[in-house]
Amino acid sequence: MFDISCVIGLEPEKAVAKLNENAIQKIEIIKNSKHNDLCDTTLVCSAKWTGDVVTLVCGEFYLDIKE
Repeated sequence: MFDISCVIGLEPEKAVAKLNENAIQKIEIIKNSKHNDLCDTTLVCSAKWTGDVVTLVCGEFYLDIKE
């Protein structure tokens, strides 16, 4: 069985790709923040599996790692 916690801390696109690689297609993304121009990174903060749907809760952060 796939460990859903391995997508926490990833960018949403990478998390979705990892889920798709493991045959998980039904994915809901919830952005749990208002857009802030100071933030440069969106990360998965929480992941929940309900039935056959994975819900990813994402937030924005300023990490200064983007080029």
